[in-house]
Amino acid sequence: MPVWAPWDFSWLEYLATTLAVFWFFRGLMQEPSEMRPSCWRQIAFVSGLLVIYAALQTRFDYMAQHMFFLNRAQHVIMHHIGPSVAVLGWPGETIKQGMPRRLRSIVEHRGVSCCRRVRRRATSLCRTPRPASERWSAPRHRPVAN
Repeated sequence: MPVWAPWDFSWLEYLATTLAVFWFFRGLMQEPSEMRPSCWRQIAFVSGLLVIYAALQTRFDYMAQHMFFLNRAQHVIMHHIGPSVAVLGWPGETIKQGMPRRLRSIVEHRGVSCCRRVRRRATSLCRTPRPASERWSAPRHRPVAN
């Protein structure tokens, strides 16, 4: 089995990665050359996705399940390094350009774009993880070991 092959295959992770890369490159081909993102932005987006894919889908995931320090490295890769590098590529418009027309019209719908605008505000971004962490830190929600 090749090193890049999935250790524990997940359709959701595979489709998310594949569609993001496919729509990105399709959007690149459809955009005029003067409107295309620069080379470093393209590299940043693709390398960010590759790093996340490698942490989630390769044998590294199996090793991270058995070694705590690799689990912590996987956490840093998946939650901090990979997304930060991918976002540096600012791929949103290019991906949207590469989407099928019907899906693009759904994404550009007034209700969806209103939700995106609210979601992009700093106050909503800061408040989102807090309820989840408070829910799991409450004693009644902790799993009990038998």
